[in-house]
Amino acid sequence: MLLQAAVEEIIEKAPDAGLSITSIIRKIEGVRNRLLRTHGQEIAPYWMDLNAGEAEYPLLFPVGSLDSVIIDGRRYPWAQMNSRGYSRYYYTYSGVIGLVPTPQEDVTQGLTLFYKKTLVPLTVNDLNGEVGFDPEYDWLVVYGALIDITRGADAAEFKAKYDELLDDYLRTATTPEPTQIQVVDW
Repeated sequence: MLLQAAVEEIIEKAPDAGLSITSIIRKIEGVRNRLLRTHGQEIAPYWMDLNAGEAEYPLLFPVGSLDSVIIDGRRYPWAQMNSRGYSRYYYTYSGVIGLVPTPQEDVTQGLTLFYKKTLVPLTVNDLNGEVGFDPEYDWLVVYGALIDITRGADAAEFKAKYDELLDDYLRTATTPEPTQIQVVDW
């Protein structure tokens, strides 16, 4: 749902609230951020090509957002640089991810980094952009904002719709583990 559509739905369902568009956007952002913090941020994959002889690659997102790493179909654990505990691992420093051992051949999209998407603030300039929550359940953000805006019977009605939709979201929106492909040496 576009942010503009969410704002229009809120104005339509709570016309007496008298809130500015900026205030409504703040409420939408607050609900979205609360949902993502409480029920998990979206994990997204980022693919990079492995290059023979190249052990270090730039990270295009904050190191703290890195969730897991799969290299050529195998999950790699994190360890400190020059660690002796693992034969295969990745390490990070200053916006770089390093791989041990160093890749010996080029592999197109052989490095898959799963990272937590960063929450971006919503502004009036983003009205033509997405709300930033699961598109199948973006009404959760609308109902959550309406709960904050309205009072009495209206708030109770929106709370009931929110709770029902949240229950459905929690049943269906589990984050699967990134697939690990078993590699068998013959």
